[in-house]
Amino acid sequence: MILRFLYTILKIAVSAGLIAVLVSRIGAGAIVASLGRTDPVWLSAALLLFTASYGLGALQWAMLLRGEGIRLPFRRTLAFYYVGLFFNNFLPSQLGGDMFRMFDVRKATSDTAAAVSTVFLDRVFGLLLMSGLAVFSGPFILSGRDVNPLFWGFILLLIAGWTLALCLFFSKRMARPLAWVFERVVSKRFHVRCRAIYEKIHRFGRNRRLLVSVLMVSLIVQTMRILTHCLVGRALGLSFPVLYYFLLIPAVAILASLPVSIGGLGIREQTAVILFSAVGMYGEDAAVMEFLAYLVAIVTSMPGGIIFTLRRRAVRVSSVLAEAPLREIVRPNDS
Repeated sequence: MILRFLYTILKIAVSAGLIAVLVSRIGAGAIVASLGRTDPVWLSAALLLFTASYGLGALQWAMLLRGEGIRLPFRRTLAFYYVGLFFNNFLPSQLGGDMFRMFDVRKATSDTAAAVSTVFLDRVFGLLLMSGLAVFSGPFILSGRDVNPLFWGFILLLIAGWTLALCLFFSKRMARPLAWVFERVVSKRFHVRCRAIYEKIHRFGRNRRLLVSVLMVSLIVQTMRILTHCLVGRALGLSFPVLYYFLLIPAVAILASLPVSIGGLGIREQTAVILFSAVGMYGEDAAVMEFLAYLVAIVTSMPGGIIFTLRRRAVRVSSVLAEAPLREIVRPNDS
């Protein structure tokens, strides 16, 4: 418990330190000036687009759940999804909310393996499609430019990494040597649980029709979320080509998901300054753009916080009502 508390404090310190370094480097005046010219029309469009992507994201997760035989009402799936989004923005890293989604599905279905596998696949497909968009947009942007060969090496490494990961998850033959090693370094109970999760992921990979459907929805979702950053940029008066966002925002998102800060705060802005400055954007504009994008994510995920609060209150009320008859028996009314 103490170690977890200290770990959280460290992550808060990392976020605060990175923001402080960014402000000292760029200057508070320049950042305030960038914020001052924000166009509310473009910012409202970003809010609407991000909200729409949440609905499609919940649909993608519902498709994965149905693939495991879990048919929750979409309204309930959407509520679980929003709670996860809300906590992704406030817990250390952008993955903390996924634990809430797993817990909610396990509580509703008593199927731990399905809860873990569907949330895991939902996250994997998002990262896969987002990085894929960066890979395919890169050559269009950088063709004819004097680009460091290490960049193309990174692209090839990314493709090879995803290919290997997908083969391990969807091909038992390739995964067998890794499973043999894994079985000998973890406890038997943990290995059995992981094996059940892997079997569900592998079975999903054999359902080609569902696989293609989920990939198509995920492609739309990730495109909408990248375009949200573009709309935030337009709100600041920035007119950079849309393809730049498809190349750079995936790298910003992936680094912001590392569990070293609170909701990626600080890392997101620092990464944006480094990457977008390389294509001609002023540092203060890049920092403000990503900070505003973070605020858009927070505002649009607020229904998840409301749902979580109301749900906890409903549980408390129901427990009080359940205990009321017992109190009447123990302490009968004197009247």
